[in-house]
Parts: sequence; structure tokens; C-alpha cells
Amino acid sequence: MNKVCDEFDAFIKDTLEPIKDASISSVKEVVDEEAQKLYEEIKSSTPVRTGKLAQSLTIKRKNSSANRYGYIVDYEGYNELGVPFSKIARTLNKGTKAISATRHIDRAIRSLKGLDDRIYQRFLEKIKRR
Repeated sequence: MNKVCDEFDAFIKDTLEPIKDASISSVKEVVDEEAQKLYEEIKSSTPVRTGKLAQSLTIKRKNSSANRYGYIVDYEGYNELGVPFSKIARTLNKGTKAISATRHIDRAIRSLKGLDDRIYQRFLEKIKRR
């Protein structure tokens, strides 16, 4: 019985641990890269009148739990009239009767399409290196 347990422990250590490590690091690496790209894309395409809206864009790592990993990219703060920058950005993104939509946020978010495939490819690269 001890031999079976030892062989099983060796299997877990030699086979499953590297897969676990590769999967976790693949997700974290790709999410880090994509979040930074998203932030830069939104910031560069934010409409500029005074520059304060673009300056208010922030990126923060989400610290909700050990099982979740991600970022929050949002406009923070208020303009001189007390209007939240996030509301101004959403209004410019979607438009109104008087303002045509810029779709700057929508276009940037569209770049996240296929994120799971990019994570999977990174995972395969890591597994092949082992």
C-alpha cells in the first residue's frame, strides 16, 4: 500500500503540479498584458478637451479573493462641476441626441475578444517548454 501511495504522490508532484503552475501563471501573465493594453487603448482614444478626462483614467488590480484575478480600469474623480468623470466618459462613448458617440470604450473592450484562446496558447507554450 505504501508503494502505491508513494507512486501516486510522485505522479501528482511530477505531472499535476507543473500543469497547475503553468495554468495559473498563463492566466496571470495574459490578463496582466491585456489589462495594460486595454488601459493604454482607452487612454489614447479618450476624447480630449482639457485633458482631465484622460488623466482620470486609472487601472487597479482587483483584490477580491484568491480565486479571482483581474483589474479595474475606470475613470475616477469629478470635474469642476461635480460630474463624475466615469459618467462623462460613458456619455461620450454612447452619445446623446446632441453628441455623436465616440465608441472609444467599446472599441477597446472589443480587443479582449478571444482572451481565453490567448491564455490557452500561453498555457500550451509553457507546457511544451517543460
